[in-house]
Amino acid sequence: MIAGVLDIYIEQGTTWSIDLTIQQSNGQPMDLTGYTGRCQIRSSAISQTILASPAVTVTDAKNGKLTISLTADETAAIPVNGYSYSSVSQYVYDLELVDGMGRVMRLLNGYARISPEVTR
Repeated sequence: MIAGVLDIYIEQGTTWSIDLTIQQSNGQPMDLTGYTGRCQIRSSAISQTILASPAVTVTDAKNGKLTISLTADETAAIPVNGYSYSSVSQYVYDLELVDGMGRVMRLLNGYARISPEVTR
């Protein structure tokens, strides 16, 4: 399985989540029973610093549904570059599933764009 590409947009200081349905190559939902998820946002793929670790929650295992999310405090803590409203920071992320035997499958990767918060 090759990971899909999905760029995400997060507004700093807000509660953020995205609901996903994971499908097999035949279009049927993937059964996520026994899987756990993990997700990280970093400034680059080789960076040692984790900027955020969105929670990955399987919401309907049999139908391949999961949610990745960050609290308002977590998004507020993601640094942004620049000092103007138009200074959207661009980072990278990936979303992985781990089965009960410890095997890892990358589901998604892409850019995480962070819009700076003005009202605090």
